[in-house]
Amino acid sequence: MKNMTSKLLCGLALSFAASSSFAACNDEPIVFVHGYNSGPSTWNTMVERFEDYGYESCALYTFGYDDMNDSNRDSAADLADYVDDVLADSDHSGYDKVTIIAHSNGGLVSRWYNVFEGGSEHINRFITLGTPHDGTTTASVCVAVSPACQNMYPGSGFLESLGSEGCDHAIWSDYDGVILPNNSAKCDGDGTSDKIAWSDGIGHSELLTKGKPWKKLKKALDM
Repeated sequence: MKNMTSKLLCGLALSFAASSSFAACNDEPIVFVHGYNSGPSTWNTMVERFEDYGYESCALYTFGYDDMNDSNRDSAADLADYVDDVLADSDHSGYDKVTIIAHSNGGLVSRWYNVFEGGSEHINRFITLGTPHDGTTTASVCVAVSPACQNMYPGSGFLESLGSEGCDHAIWSDYDGVILPNNSAKCDGDGTSDKIAWSDGIGHSELLTKGKPWKKLKKALDM
């Protein structure tokens, strides 16, 4: 098994979803970006699904950021460094782009990276799950203590700066009790959106674990 320490010497520490072999990866790197008040482990079920489907574990990365103290702008700059380190890894010498899959606020971090931190040159596909592209009123409970929550609140300067840019494909649920209104999780601009019906009963966190979102994600990625 590969020595994980070698990965941690790339400037910004890389959090791996799984170990990899000595052979170079044959799959394009995927970077998973978690939501607010969460962490890399929130992707464990999703990573296992990719592995079970046949995706190489050496190509699956989970990015962590300080969502309690840093603004989404700061986290996007960290994401830019992280992706640079992933692509600089000799395992991925055949690839110059990554796929980003982001949940909730992680989608806003990734959009800022895509639009303002050079991400458009390094992103192949970008899929969001339950991301408040137009903000969420539930962010009102933490705007006083968290820059990221301020960024998520409808009408924030952060959201106004993004406008309708940077969204590729959004998967969202009518049953989401965290992103309010629910249709705030749709892509604006040139992006596309895929709704999960209220009758399916898929909540905000369940977008990461249930079968229906997984099926829609595979279809969006042509898997």
